[in-house]
Amino acid sequence: MRPLLFALLAGCSAPPGDSQHTPIRIGASSLTPLHAALSEILKRTDILAQHGFLGSFLDFERGKDQHERCAAGEVDATFSCEAAAMVHLHNLPGTVISGSPGQLGAMALLVRQDSPVQGVVDLGGGRVAYLGGASADLALDGWLAQAGIAGTVRIEPAQGHGEREVEELEAGRLDGLLLWDPWLAKALDEHAFRVVESTPFWSVVVDFDANLPDEAWHRYDEALVDALAWAHDHPDDAAAWAAERGRFPPALAREVLDANDYFAGRASPTLQISAVHQERLDACAAWAAKTHMVPPDFALAPRQKPVR
Repeated sequence: MRPLLFALLAGCSAPPGDSQHTPIRIGASSLTPLHAALSEILKRTDILAQHGFLGSFLDFERGKDQHERCAAGEVDATFSCEAAAMVHLHNLPGTVISGSPGQLGAMALLVRQDSPVQGVVDLGGGRVAYLGGASADLALDGWLAQAGIAGTVRIEPAQGHGEREVEELEAGRLDGLLLWDPWLAKALDEHAFRVVESTPFWSVVVDFDANLPDEAWHRYDEALVDALAWAHDHPDDAAAWAAERGRFPPALAREVLDANDYFAGRASPTLQISAVHQERLDACAAWAAKTHMVPPDFALAPRQKPVR
């Protein structure tokens, strides 16, 4: 074991039962590199202890797993992508969005390199598959509507992580395929595909606000910012830990994590939600109501807190 990792692991948390440290239960997806990396950094370093916490950690592979564990009262803090967060906020009383650790990656509509399709409009009358997820649904609906071809495209949900649909696109049996990271990066690395349309998507921090006092949540926000800074300072370790948790290659994890401005050092870490991201969150809330994922009177503002 490298000396750096030994030192980090040796002092990663406060002793069990230490009354001076606030217990906090953190849940994170194993298949989302940024969320997996942040959770592993908090688990394997002493950042939480430095901010007065004793952490325990839950691992989610699917949104359903996350929702069930949260609904069962087993989680104090978790992460979500932006559109799915609206469903969490509506269905999990007491949850709030408290900030964002930045970009999770990208989602994109792919075609074969030799496809005649040059823009979304050229997919009219064609067959398109998409890797499901609320943010992906929103993106695809928006692109088709903007191109004026909504209702003319045969749309099919992809299975698993889209492996079969990647094969079908490569074989010419699909005209287009929407994927999101890390599966998007994997497909572009391994196949002769090109991007027709793309958009970033972001993470949000979701807390059960009443579970801890405000001063504790303020300390947790500071711990997350420190974890983002640690990831920038130790990118190989952060990527390796995320890859180990998600069971994918470290190079793939690193590629996706590099899309995050804080990880890549293009901006100083903060949980402040940018104006562009806020516009997306507002659009997600409106789209979730329009598609009956939440009631028509769902309001985001009361469930969103400024960074403390």
